[in-house]
Amino acid sequence: MAPLGPHWKRMWRTCMEHLLTTKRLDSFSGHRASEMCHLVRDVASAEGAVNLREILGGFSMNNVTRMLPRKQFFGPELVGPIEAAEFMRLAHELFSLLGMIYLGDYLPLWRWFDLFGCEKKMREVEKKIDKFHQNIIDEH
Repeated sequence: MAPLGPHWKRMWRTCMEHLLTTKRLDSFSGHRASEMCHLVRDVASAEGAVNLREILGGFSMNNVTRMLPRKQFFGPELVGPIEAAEFMRLAHELFSLLGMIYLGDYLPLWRWFDLFGCEKKMREVEKKIDKFHQNIIDEH
């Protein structure tokens, strides 16, 4: 979420060299297989209509969260439901902001006016995500 510049380039390089290496990603293959078993079990045990958005959302979130904060938000080894709900709310809020067409990206002068409150929303979400990440770092 940092602005493009030397700091962002350093962070990107750190991620690529330490966090997103092939060896590191392969080390989580057991987690991905476990999550796939949970996914199949959830779909197979469902009666009637299946809410794929909910099931696949939980599946993808667990894959990410078991790699980064090493927690499973959905399924048998759950963390607190409040923490899971907060994580999902932040993710939805972030993705909705990322999907917006924001004139300030194209016309920097527009940022001064912020008629629809986009800048304010982005800064609020940024603070919440930073706080959430700081809690994960503090736990580690």
